[in-house]
Amino acid sequence: EHLRDVSDRSDRIGGPARSSICFPYELADFQLPSTLTFWRSLSRPDASVRGCCKMKTRRHPCIKIGLIGREFLQLPNVKKRDPQSHKGTYGHALIVGGSRGMTGAPALSGMSAVYAGAGLVTVAIPERCLETVAGFFPCYMTVPLADDGQGRLGDTAEMQLLVLSQKATSIGIGPGLTVNDSVKKSVDRLCSGFSGPMVIDADALNAISETGQFPLANGPRILTPHIGEFRRLLQRPELSADECRQRAQAFARQHHVVLVLKGHRTLVTDGESVFLNETGNPGMATGGSGDVLTGVITGLLAQGYSDWDAATLGVHVHGLAGDLACRRYGEISLSADRISAELAPALMALQ
Repeated sequence: EHLRDVSDRSDRIGGPARSSICFPYELADFQLPSTLTFWRSLSRPDASVRGCCKMKTRRHPCIKIGLIGREFLQLPNVKKRDPQSHKGTYGHALIVGGSRGMTGAPALSGMSAVYAGAGLVTVAIPERCLETVAGFFPCYMTVPLADDGQGRLGDTAEMQLLVLSQKATSIGIGPGLTVNDSVKKSVDRLCSGFSGPMVIDADALNAISETGQFPLANGPRILTPHIGEFRRLLQRPELSADECRQRAQAFARQHHVVLVLKGHRTLVTDGESVFLNETGNPGMATGGSGDVLTGVITGLLAQGYSDWDAATLGVHVHGLAGDLACRRYGEISLSADRISAELAPALMALQ
């Protein structure tokens, strides 16, 4: 009966093809034998359900459904632009990152926030790195932060960031920062002082891991760890990838965050629902790919998407951009800048 219900509902779903599978319960196992067939197994209080559903696709060969209980849900719609709008309509994204030798990370995030649709993007980096980051891309602004003489954040950077945050609609922090005391203070101060949505990634996550205490959040927070970073957050380096995924939902619930656990079939959870992304490919296992995702989610947040919508749509668009880039360049030569460059056609495919 449940499978007939699935088939009946799948026939009535319209709109562009989107790849998403969303579960509200603890995930027991998941396999994807092909791009047109998925198996699901749910663990829930009243029953265990295993089923198979085949779907026809449009535009690109991706599965396009989400499931909560018996209700199919689609990914959030890509918002249409108002003809009377201006750049302020679409928010101001602030990217905080970078250090000497790691300037590409915040640049990729800034570029991707622009491509994701943010009206304004500012990249805040240590002063010694400013000219390098500014030279990557002409469409974002750059702001120098105090550094420690070695190209890392300095003692007064946290106060500068608090001032900058007053003009920001959303913040993405972490790409390329490295970790020192100033970074730890800056992450803690922004988390507690900024009331808007924030993406916490990379070395900002590592800073939290080293302090051993999750900062008090004053607004929506999206954490985007890969498996290694998540192990450090849990203080459990021995955990396998599967064990990390099993703990993701409880972690998000405990800390009141949206968790994006990156990897093969990236998992997104807010502690209640669990979303498995089905776009992406092994070519995206390359340096800078996560920085692109940080920029995409931060850019969507700037435009007014909720934390859940920005996270789920962001990982889908990021993976789809990677798939489009893979068709052109192959998996072996795929690079993060090529993924970022395909964000525009990926978003167009969903409109």
